Amino acid sequence: MLHVMEVQRVQCERQSQTLVDETEHWKGQCLQTKQDFTEMQGLAAFQHRKIQSQSIAFINLQKRAQALVDSTADMTVQLVLFKCYLDTADKHDKALKAQLDQRHRAVLRAKAGQRSLQRQLTSTRQENTTLHAAMHAASGPLLQTYALTPGTPVNPPPPFAAASRLAMGQGQSAETCDQPPAVCPQGSKPYFITELEAGSGVYFQAYVTSETQIEVELKFPACRETNAAEVLLWVSKFSSRIWRGPLSHDAWTNIANGEGAWRPRKKKQAFADRASKDAVPSHDTDVGEMGRKRLSADMLQTNPA
Repeated sequence: MLHVMEVQRVQCERQSQTLVDETEHWKGQCLQTKQDFTEMQGLAAFQHRKIQSQSIAFINLQKRAQALVDSTADMTVQLVLFKCYLDTADKHDKALKAQLDQRHRAVLRAKAGQRSLQRQLTSTRQENTTLHAAMHAASGPLLQTYALTPGTPVNPPPPFAAASRLAMGQGQSAETCDQPPAVCPQGSKPYFITELEAGSGVYFQAYVTSETQIEVELKFPACRETNAAEVLLWVSKFSSRIWRGPLSHDAWTNIANGEGAWRPRKKKQAFADRASKDAVPSHDTDVGEMGRKRLSADMLQTNPA
């Protein structure tokens, strides 16, 4: 009986030891599971934080994408506005080209009109020259009356010998054409001492720019009487405005107006009147084409020194 109880006791001890071992085993399993759970919990927390940071990055990326979309929209609007500006500029360019074309056509029309007027002026000058030559040919016998011997009275010039004119045909009221014909001086720059205004007694050095059988074209210097501009006037060779007296320095008085004007001295004026009456008239018959004398290039200068 004791033996059986001993055996049972041993078996119970063995079972108890087995249960203890299993308990220890399960305790170890529990500890391992707890450690695994803790690790899994830390890993889960790490993954959660990672996902959270990725979510924040995604949100930031989404915001940047939205900003890029807004910037693209703004650029699109700016492109549309720039296109509108280019269209407006193109329209203005076309309008300016049209205006330039109109002005160019107007300039061409003006040039054509100028050429037409130039042709008309040339034709008028030719007709005037032809008429003047015909009048000169018709007045040949009358002109011969001025080539007289000393002491022969001088007849007045023919009625068509008008003096002092911008264009042939107009004269000054105080001017007379009863003097001997003046002879054009020789030299590269011939000139006459001539009154700008008949009867004024103020004389200027007027340069000869052109000459006909009975007239000379004189260029007067710029002065107060000419409004500070040079003046071209046709003067008859028989005009009383042309000085025919002495040209010495003591025969003149300079008018202190800084304009190159001169007044003859009184004692020389009487001598000049007597000299003009006793002078032998001469007439240059060297007449060129169409009744006009051809002068040298120096005599035709428009700006004499």
